[in-house]
Amino acid sequence: MNSENLEFLNKEEFQALLKNANADFLDFGCSTGGSIDFAQKHLGGQNGVGIDIDANKVKKAQESGLDAALYDINNIPDEKLVRFVIMSHFLEHVPNMFDVKDFIRKACTISKDFVYIQQPFFDADPYLFAKGLKSYSSDWRGHPNRMTSLEFWILLRDLKEAGLPITFSLHARKQIFNSKDPYVHPLTSPIDQHDYDAKLHPPKDSSIQFDNNVFRELNCLITLPGCDHAEMLKSLRDTQTLIDQAGEIRIDSGRSSKATRFLKPHIKPFFAKVKNKLRRIK
Repeated sequence: MNSENLEFLNKEEFQALLKNANADFLDFGCSTGGSIDFAQKHLGGQNGVGIDIDANKVKKAQESGLDAALYDINNIPDEKLVRFVIMSHFLEHVPNMFDVKDFIRKACTISKDFVYIQQPFFDADPYLFAKGLKSYSSDWRGHPNRMTSLEFWILLRDLKEAGLPITFSLHARKQIFNSKDPYVHPLTSPIDQHDYDAKLHPPKDSSIQFDNNVFRELNCLITLPGCDHAEMLKSLRDTQTLIDQAGEIRIDSGRSSKATRFLKPHIKPFFAKVKNKLRRIK
């Protein structure tokens, strides 16, 4: 099937797909389907359905034997449809913060148990910048929405205060300890790169040891009433908690002081700017 022949499903066709697939989870922005496999391996998913607005990516997911369709998230009915929703490396591609908030609200509205989000870790951008460095994910044209953990926290807090019955926590994964890591580039590297390669990219000082927390990934777990948040945390891969479900800033495995040193200096500089921006989205 050519991608040109794929058409957006209507609401009846979408609900029929969920029923026929016996879907227990949805993957928002499924791309070629890798996060469907992730949800089955790590989140207890059985049968997932992916939705995307890119016909070429949906076609590739279908060719891999996955249930995927062209469908607009905004057209999903506001009713409990699946056990959970995953948004894996999706929201950073959404340029409109109004849409980001609506997508998270929609995911929570249709999920019975939880919502899981993962994206690049953008909190360390100012720290790396001050050292003449950047992560390659922070300099992609396809990543217009570089949300920090603070921005996530404020957005979720506002949704909760508006009546969404959620519990949430924020976590970091894949810590980077020095500039030798290929995820780290010099500022002079071109836009839209992947792992650093000395043969392809400008010279980089690989001897810099990081004394603040730098990670590759930010994870967010949102649970709905009846779902044990603490129990769900056990299913997360090797993560370190940044902000727990009680709103406390900490990091697991006895690293709370290190996390506090990293997060606290960033909260005040970001807070006024982000609070005003997100207030306009309400």
